[in-house]
Amino acid sequence: MKTNVEIQYAFNNITSDEIERRVKDDLKENGVKLSNIETLNIYYKLDEHAIYYVAEMKDKKIIGTGNTPLYINGI
Repeated sequence: MKTNVEIQYAFNNITSDEIERRVKDDLKENGVKLSNIETLNIYYKLDEHAIYYVAEMKDKKIIGTGNTPLYINGI
């Protein structure tokens, strides 16, 4: 079974897959190899149209957006 999750807020839509893709793209742009990530936690704040994330690396280093989220353009 394939499941799709779509988040709708204020007449705008985004899928969970799109949120995940944007986070992974940001990590890659910052030189992070996805295969080195142990856990990836993603938070989408509807009221801000912003994505925050925290990645724990296999070497226990923590990488994340901190106070600078990824904003969803057009939403």
